[in-house]
Amino acid sequence: MQDLKPQDLPIGIQDFETLRVGNYVYVDKTEHLHRLITTGKSYFLSRPRRFGKSLMISTLEMIFKSRKDLFENTWILNSPKAQSYNWKEYPVIRLDMGEISKNSNGDLKQALLKEVLRIAKEYEVILPEPLIDASSALSSLIQGLVKLKNTKVAVLIDEYDKPILDNILDIEKAEEIREVLRSFYGIFKSQDGNLQFLMLTGVTKFSKVSIFSGLNHPEDLTFSKDNSGLLGYTQEELEKTFMPWIKNLALELETPVEEQLEQIKIWYNGYQFAAKGVSVYNPFSVLLLLKQRHYKAHWFETGTPSFLMKLLKAETFKVENLNQLQVTDDELDKSDISKMSLLSLLYQTGYLTIKSYDRKLMAYALDYPNLEVKTAFTNSLLDEFADAPGGQQVSLYKDMMQAIDSGDYENLFEALKIFLASIPYPHSSKMSEHDFQTVLFLIFTLMGYRMGLEVHTNRNRLDATLEFKDQILIFEYKVNQTAEKAMEQIKNKKYFQPYLNLNKKIHLFGINFSMEERNIDSWMHEEWVA
Repeated sequence: MQDLKPQDLPIGIQDFETLRVGNYVYVDKTEHLHRLITTGKSYFLSRPRRFGKSLMISTLEMIFKSRKDLFENTWILNSPKAQSYNWKEYPVIRLDMGEISKNSNGDLKQALLKEVLRIAKEYEVILPEPLIDASSALSSLIQGLVKLKNTKVAVLIDEYDKPILDNILDIEKAEEIREVLRSFYGIFKSQDGNLQFLMLTGVTKFSKVSIFSGLNHPEDLTFSKDNSGLLGYTQEELEKTFMPWIKNLALELETPVEEQLEQIKIWYNGYQFAAKGVSVYNPFSVLLLLKQRHYKAHWFETGTPSFLMKLLKAETFKVENLNQLQVTDDELDKSDISKMSLLSLLYQTGYLTIKSYDRKLMAYALDYPNLEVKTAFTNSLLDEFADAPGGQQVSLYKDMMQAIDSGDYENLFEALKIFLASIPYPHSSKMSEHDFQTVLFLIFTLMGYRMGLEVHTNRNRLDATLEFKDQILIFEYKVNQTAEKAMEQIKNKKYFQPYLNLNKKIHLFGINFSMEERNIDSWMHEEWVA
């Protein structure tokens, strides 16, 4: 095995100077940045957390500070196409809103003012007294830098939305913070003539009316095909940059390199940020995989926003819809603080991604980007709905998969009953019919089956179907009734009819949930024979 130092991989490093001085691996994105700098002026970019936004901001800062010494062997310094770039030095206002984020509008105002004063002190700019607020101080800072340096200013804002997201479950507080940020960011419009470059990044795309009513001119790169590979690793970048580590991974797991490349793709690729854009890998997960040489949900385990799980558990959203999502341009392109678009948030935060685009309908098909997100997110949802012991789940999943494959439905329902019985009483006592249905959906999803819920037929809609290999399983649920009643409905409504021409065995299941027992109290199975 090749001796590769773990520190050569830039895990958690978001500062470009630290990365380059420390001789860490760098996936060269400077061709993209050069194009942005030389063809435009003002930009906005939304990407999920840990996708390299902060490193991009830091790289831009070093470009505008003319730190050519840090760009040896990069495209922007070596390519003949970049020779015309003059490397002029500009004063830089860089704000990391993740560091400034506060839980009240008053604290945020003070934190913003303190940060503006820090930058003014760094450049020895004297701001006029008295300082009314952070917005007026920022305006004076920009004007002061232009006068002092006799040149325009580059402004780089990282995590512009972090103060709002930190308080998103308290709508009133979030809206107060929005007003502070709206006033602060609005300065960039009035100072547009003094700006050489402006870049704002964040996770969400709150509407321009919501945040940027005073700043409506940045070009939005979020859905841009040309910028779909700006962050994250493309397949070409992965193989070109990390092949020594991939070979080590293959040696460790005693498999061919080609097989590992396919596994890495299944686990961590699949993020697509434009209808025809390039698909990219999650960089954080790839780096941890190559260091630890172990496949797991590296990115997901760094923390799922709690507000997402609470919104998903709301009765207004059906988890099963995550399997069959189609959204319009408008739905995917907006989030409003007071009317949160859950699907838009799931996309923007990286839990769903674009799989295809229908130009006639102007609609995107969304799905989980990869195996990491699908399994970890489903597990997290199951914990939220069921709160069942994780260690016991793995054994039960194995039992259920073997039972389905062998047609041993007695063991399948025995395992399902054990799982439902493991849900703590305070939680299970609150479970509704829909919650029972959702838990079963999540269980089958984690086992790798694609389950349809509330499937429409020409006679009605059936509760659930599960299709695999040469089998079709049709489920009808009842609560506090009987399994016989459920089976009777399947037959009377002819739920099996749409599947008769598929040349697959059709199995019918009537299931009854007892709210008193908080479990399945009876079930029936019949194989449909025409």
